[in-house]
Formats: sequence, structure tokens, C-alpha cells
Amino acid sequence: MSRNAKSLVALLMCVVIVMWAVPSSAKKKSKNAQNTGGDTKIEALRKKAQKGDAEAQYDLGLMYYEGKEVRQDYEEAVRWYRKSAEQGYAKAQNKLGYMYEKGYGMRRDDDEAMKWYRRAAEQGHAGGQCNLGWMYRNGWGVPKDYEEAVRWYRKAAAQGHSQAQNNLGYMYQNGLGVPKDYEEAERWYRQAAENGNTMAKNNLKNLPKTAKSARQNDLYDDDDDDYKGGSDEFSRMLKAAKRGDADAQFEVGLMYYHGRNGVLEDKSEALKWYHQAAEQGHAGAQCNLGVMYAKGYRVRKDYKEAVKWYRMAAENGDAIAQSNLGYMYDQGQGVKKDKKEAFKWYSKAAEQGIAVAQYNVGVSYLQGEGCRQDYELAVKWLRKASAQGYKNAKDLLRRMGKI
Repeated sequence: MSRNAKSLVALLMCVVIVMWAVPSSAKKKSKNAQNTGGDTKIEALRKKAQKGDAEAQYDLGLMYYEGKEVRQDYEEAVRWYRKSAEQGYAKAQNKLGYMYEKGYGMRRDDDEAMKWYRRAAEQGHAGGQCNLGWMYRNGWGVPKDYEEAVRWYRKAAAQGHSQAQNNLGYMYQNGLGVPKDYEEAERWYRQAAENGNTMAKNNLKNLPKTAKSARQNDLYDDDDDDYKGGSDEFSRMLKAAKRGDADAQFEVGLMYYHGRNGVLEDKSEALKWYHQAAEQGHAGAQCNLGVMYAKGYRVRKDYKEAVKWYRMAAENGDAIAQSNLGYMYDQGQGVKKDKKEAFKWYSKAAEQGIAVAQYNVGVSYLQGEGCRQDYELAVKWLRKASAQGYKNAKDLLRRMGKI
């Protein structure tokens, strides 16, 4: 695969991770904008939440988490999720557990994540059950226990939760907490795939049909002889990565990050391989490494370290890194807040077609932050982002009366 193709993979991966890089003033209205009633709806929801309505508190938290109709704010999302969760609302308990697991809006805490996942799971919430199984599978916040992981995956899978079905298939394929059983693995992968789980579709394609073919497909390596699993593609990439090939190191990192090609998702392994590729100057790996430091994925959250890697990748022309570096300047994370510098990097990424950057450039022109205020240019860039399906841009254009 060419380096250009690798860069494209890097862009796609990073878009998923950092998809809501919104300037701090994204929701302010210019004198030209029109209000179509969105603020009234938000205030009505806020009033319900303030009166103690658990569902409204959850919905308000979700809006802050996703950045819908309000500026994205993880700390505010956590605040409302917690209010709802403490009233026993299972959806909020699961979400609060997720925020603790990922370190969004707070310091990452696996013990707290376990506590809230368990509360949601014990109420029968499928997502909470799946997440609780995941924590047992990895030994996060609790001693590793494959049998307990299987028990919770099974509860969620029985409710049709596609990720739990996929995870249960993996446990059967690899004999974790259950006897190895390829027919049972296929059954669960197939159910997950029919429910739209893309990971399961890939796992189903790579699943050995018999014990004999499984032995032929098992991966053994002199440096890692206790590892079994993975596709032929992973095997080839791993060997090349261990020989020092930066592109292969990056690809192995992606496979571990997403749990693709028959390997279980493992952020720690992803971090290790991204580091090796990044230190060789691989822009995609530098960008993804920046994301992991910015989000605290299996590493202590460190904005300065994130900025360092984003800058390396951005200067190497990586468009997503340019967008993310702009966000760091916009928010003052790891660097002194600088709207002009943010606009500079957003513009570089926007010119390369990154939708979130086009949106941020549009908002910058709308508010005159980091650049001169220009309504026509704001509309131009918002339309470019909207044309790529970026919902925030479309919503803002609608509020401005431009749709």
C-alpha cells in the first residue's frame, strides 16, 4: 500500500476519534443569523432537567456530549449524566461509566467506570452489560475474569446488542471463558453481522471453519508465542512491523486500535505501534498518537504531548492533524489560546477537504475570530462542510436561513 493510501487510512481513523472540534463560540449568533426556535427547545429541556427530570437530564447531557445545538462540553455532559444516573436512570449510568472509562470531562477512573456500568447492567441495560463484560475481559477496574465477561456478554447479546454478540463470538473463537467452539463463534458473529456490526462481518469472513484450519491460521511468533488469532493480513503486517517498516507499524496500530483483522481491540498495543511508526516520521501515526494523548487512551492525558505530535504530523501535511492542532489552539489545550493560529491550521485542513475544519473556518468567519468577519465566506465554508454530510454545518445554515 502506498504512503498516500496510508495517509487516507489515517485521516479516516482520526475523523472518527476527533469529530467534534468546535470553536468555543460556535453557537453564538451573528447579527445576520436567524433563530428558528432551537434555543427555545433547549431551554425547555434545561428547565425540565433543572426540576429533576432524569430523562431530561440524560438528554441534556447527551446534547453536550455530542455538541448538538450547544457547544460541545464534556464536563457539562458529565454533570448532567451524573444527576440522571444518581436517580437510577440506566442510560445515564452507562454513559457516565463510559465517560469515566475514556477520561472524557474528568480523570479516567476504571473503578468508577465499573461501578456505573454495573448499576446500568443490573437494571438490564444491554449497553451496560456489554461494557461490564468488556471490563472483565480486560481486567480494568476488576480482576480479569473471562467467565464473568462471557456471562455479561451473553445477557446483552440475548437482547440483540450487536457488539456483545460480536464479543461473545470472539470468546468462543478463542476459547476465553468457554470451550473453543467455531460453530458457536460463527453463530454469534452472524447474528451481530445481521444486526449491522461491521467488525463481526470481518470476523465472520476470517473465522476458521474447523479446528484443523484454525491451527493453520493461528499466529505464532518467536517473540510472542502465547498469542493466537488474527488474519493472514495481520500476520504479514506484524512481521513487517517487527522488521521496522513504519507503514506496517502504523497498520498494526490501526488493527489493534479498532479490533480489526481478527485481533481483539487493544489500545495499549495500538499506542506502542503508533509510537514506533511516529518516531520514524509517519504522519498518520503521529496524528493518531496525538489523539491518544489528547483523549487519554491507555496513557495519561497530556495535551502538551498531543500538541507535539499533532504539530509534527501537521507540518508533514496531515490534514486531520492540522485540524486537531487548530482545535488545540482554539481551546488553549497544551498551548496558549490563539484564535489566529487556530484559524491558520483550520484553513490548511479545510483546503484539504476536512469537513470539521471547513465548519470551523465557517464559524470563524461568521464570528470574526482569528480572521476578519465575512458572512459570505462563512456561508461558503459551511456549505462545503454541509455538502460532506457534516450535521453541525447543516444545522447552523438552517438557523441562518441559508437552507
